Amino acid sequence: MKDVRELLRMKVSSLKEKYWKELFDNLEDITSRLTSTSRESLLGLMQDNMSIDFTAQNAFAVCIWVLKNCNNYFDSQLIEVFESIYSLESAKNYKSNDKTLVKDKWRYNCASEHSHYKLDYRVVCHGIGGLTDGSWRYSNSDCGLQQRSVDNINNILTISNNLGFLQNEQCPKAQSFKWERGEKNDFKYKDLSTGDLEILMEVKFYLNGNVWIKFNQKFMQKFNVEFGRLKGWLRSAKEAAEETGYDIQSVESMFKSNIQLEAKNMPLMLGSAL
Repeated sequence: MKDVRELLRMKVSSLKEKYWKELFDNLEDITSRLTSTSRESLLGLMQDNMSIDFTAQNAFAVCIWVLKNCNNYFDSQLIEVFESIYSLESAKNYKSNDKTLVKDKWRYNCASEHSHYKLDYRVVCHGIGGLTDGSWRYSNSDCGLQQRSVDNINNILTISNNLGFLQNEQCPKAQSFKWERGEKNDFKYKDLSTGDLEILMEVKFYLNGNVWIKFNQKFMQKFNVEFGRLKGWLRSAKEAAEETGYDIQSVESMFKSNIQLEAKNMPLMLGSAL
């Protein structure tokens, strides 16, 4: 009798995990807006809930928890991705600290790094991965990039989507190309006003580990504004325009443009999952 109870307990447990996994797999509308790091972190926390009973009430509660926590990830991952592509030569100081950090030639004021800054639309990255070295362990052999290179480029695409530069099935991912040293590949987004595919960024990888990226200027402006806002450096659209030198009318549409899920929309987002 004891063995029968244990067998039933194991069957119930395995079915419960199966149902939870099925639910999580159907939250793609949410998880597709997360970078690889955020997705791994959130899904790890979600999987901790697999021990509870799978009921409609519990499933709804878990989904609401996921939706509420996603907003924190949306903000933190934008900062993380922005800082991952930072390089000293690609950064430009805000106008308010330009005199102190750039023009002032006193020894201790010559900046070796930036404090409040934006990035140029042309960026040279040093730490986001590179071409595969021929080993299989950390590479994506189909495209010729290290796997972390694939993840980092796709993370930029995720951020662009969250900022309104729509990524759909027509827009290539990092693994869509066959990468060669110094050869350019173009990434696209769908312009919501025209329906056309436009260039989001041009990317080149080199054997020394450097990655050259030329961004769509409108995207980089929005990326810069939202990064500064989330870092607490830019407290209003007016201040953002003054510090970055961007047109105030453009900045007003950029400020607080990073995706956020509102409570009133949560039941709609759950429709396909429950």
